[in-house]
Amino acid sequence: MKEKQQEEKENEETQIRASHLSFEYEIRDTRGLFARWFGKDIAWRPVRVFDDGSKTFIQFPPGLASSEAPALFVVSYQGNTQLVNYRVHGDYYIVDRLFDEARLIVGQQDPIIIEIRRKS
Repeated sequence: MKEKQQEEKENEETQIRASHLSFEYEIRDTRGLFARWFGKDIAWRPVRVFDDGSKTFIQFPPGLASSEAPALFVVSYQGNTQLVNYRVHGDYYIVDRLFDEARLIVGQQDPIIIEIRRKS
């Protein structure tokens, strides 16, 4: 009986969170026009970003584990970047906070940067 009650409670919490999902994010490739048109596709470019009001979920294409995974930096209101903690769960980065702007970065000399911004 307790197991059933626990399962029902978890389902209710999931439903509440699901009803509060926000997909109001844009994903932008910052490479130049020539590189975007004629360069290689970015294998790790996110396909979707959304939040549930407290956590942000960044969904990547299948196979993220087989390519170089990007580091995630949150951009402050002052424009400073800060490395942020996240968990990898399957094809998702799960960030335990919300943000207005973030950057996914791979490489040091000529980094590839994908910007994520919340639409206001």
